[in-house]
Amino acid sequence: AVNKQETNYKKMTNNEGATEMAVGSNNSNNKRSSDNITHNMSQVPSEKSTIDEHDTNLAEETFNDTTPHDTSIGASLNFKRLVLRDLPFHQSSNVLQIRNHNKRSAGLSVTLLGRDWFHRFLRQPTYLIVFLLLSVWTLVVLFFALVYMAVDRRQPDVDCGLTSDPHKAIEFGGAFAFSLETCTTVGYGLPDTNAFFDNCPELQVCIYFQMVFSMMFNAFLFAFFFAGLSRCNNRGWQIIFSDKAIIRRDPHTGRYSFHVQVYDADCSHPLVEAHIRFYAIRRRFSVTGSSVTSPSSMFLQHHNLKFDPMRITNPDDELGAFMFASVPHSVSHHIDAYSPILPPSRRGAYEDGKIHIHSGFVCDSAGLNLREMDSLVGNRAGLQCTVCGETYTTTQNLVRHIRSCQFDEERDNYPIKGSHRELDVASIISDVSKDPMSHQQRNGTFPSMNEAATNGNANSEQWYDDFREYLTTSNIEILCVFEAIEPLFSGTFQSIQSYTIEDISFGGDFAPCMLYGEENTKTRGWWRNLVFNHKNDNIAARVDLDRFHEIIH
Repeated sequence: AVNKQETNYKKMTNNEGATEMAVGSNNSNNKRSSDNITHNMSQVPSEKSTIDEHDTNLAEETFNDTTPHDTSIGASLNFKRLVLRDLPFHQSSNVLQIRNHNKRSAGLSVTLLGRDWFHRFLRQPTYLIVFLLLSVWTLVVLFFALVYMAVDRRQPDVDCGLTSDPHKAIEFGGAFAFSLETCTTVGYGLPDTNAFFDNCPELQVCIYFQMVFSMMFNAFLFAFFFAGLSRCNNRGWQIIFSDKAIIRRDPHTGRYSFHVQVYDADCSHPLVEAHIRFYAIRRRFSVTGSSVTSPSSMFLQHHNLKFDPMRITNPDDELGAFMFASVPHSVSHHIDAYSPILPPSRRGAYEDGKIHIHSGFVCDSAGLNLREMDSLVGNRAGLQCTVCGETYTTTQNLVRHIRSCQFDEERDNYPIKGSHRELDVASIISDVSKDPMSHQQRNGTFPSMNEAATNGNANSEQWYDDFREYLTTSNIEILCVFEAIEPLFSGTFQSIQSYTIEDISFGGDFAPCMLYGEENTKTRGWWRNLVFNHKNDNIAARVDLDRFHEIIH
């Protein structure tokens, strides 16, 4: 299996080099013959199950991964989720299931813990923190009680003033009470008038150190309690994610997108600068990778765990992906040619399949996480003319440019070779059977959205099957990270949720879950209105959480 994977990898590398040399040569000469275009376009896969070596190489280029990998290992394993849904209402406790494995460097964990013990200790539950701090304080009181007993017994002939009988040493009960008074600075008084312990300088030193410890411990205790009570990481538990994510096709534009619904349960008090991010988690097993065996005789395989960013279209991540979470918000990701969840069989085409990505007319992404949407709205030029080098935002503008230049060059009797006249628009644009683009589009005129949607409805189920197969075989887990600032203490918190193939619904939309109208005041107790400050006369809308996870088709 390893030799077979290495052979396929060398074959893919050779194809990649040949493709790059061909594209570079054509770009340097600013021309491309129609035969080369037809040859390149013939590499576009026409069947769902056909993934040739060219598209496999394209998938590797898309994710900037040059390491040979074995897909059979990952497909045969049953991976555990990185984010567990261990809270009610299908939510997570915001903990990633990732741990360190450092058997040969066990001292590293101790070193890191010693340098950042405060935050590690602060992450523990509050009841555990209080118990540990009170235990430490009690042990210190007991320790100094034993010290006072030892000092009083060190010189039996000297009266230290700890007891009413000068010839009798202090017992444990009296020493504990004196240590407790000293630590708490209560000052109930002493049995003798020797309040300054002039006869026992050792006792004065012990009292000094206990008072210093008491002041430092009180300051630390106050800071720790304030930090513990004001920590806002638990605020993320009020962020609710939908149980299912949706992959659906837009009936108007024919584009596919990934949707997740997010809502802040504490809706009456909006968060500050709430924003969200998506990541596609992929596991890639290297052919030349090593493995280890755990003490429990479990085989552990080294692999690459990649978090590929997924660009957000709504809310727009160009503006920071800021959102208002006090109402249910559908966050969407456009599944375009740069999307990490696009099946490999579909990655050979650009702009929803209108033009092949290796035809020379698509600008190189240079390894950046781009969006086709930016090119469609004119923010970035995603297409280029191989003859003159002019860049354009959409396929429509590129076709119109070629048609206009061909008309001018034919009128001025330009030579065909090296000019726009040798470009065949029909070979540049994808075939009608693979895309809703019709013959009118090749001539520079484009149908309406309804016509394009009607032509593409037949391929939606085939696309859904491709998504199911790819997400299942690749074990992709989509991670959603919600971040915001809590307005009371101005602390930043996160809330995370993940989706696998079992958590994705194909087609449909989230059901409306906003309620309008007055609620019967008799259904609420007066105590609830008083405690939670619920005034039914002023409520404009309500969120129906019983319908929050519902999907309608």
